[in-house]
Amino acid sequence: MFSERFAEFVDHVFSLEKPVVAVIHRSLVSRYRTEGRIFEVSRDNFEEIRQTILKELKG
Repeated sequence: MFSERFAEFVDHVFSLEKPVVAVIHRSLVSRYRTEGRIFEVSRDNFEEIRQTILKELKG
């Protein structure tokens, strides 16, 4: 699906003590579920999720 080098990089990014906003394919959700909150974005809920993420990053 993706290279091992890329997977290692993504794992490294999630190990940092910084907020991360990432887009992941739904097939990878189980792999990264423990790294933080996961939102399923649709056209109907985009704005609500955007506001939630901004609030969390600010606060």
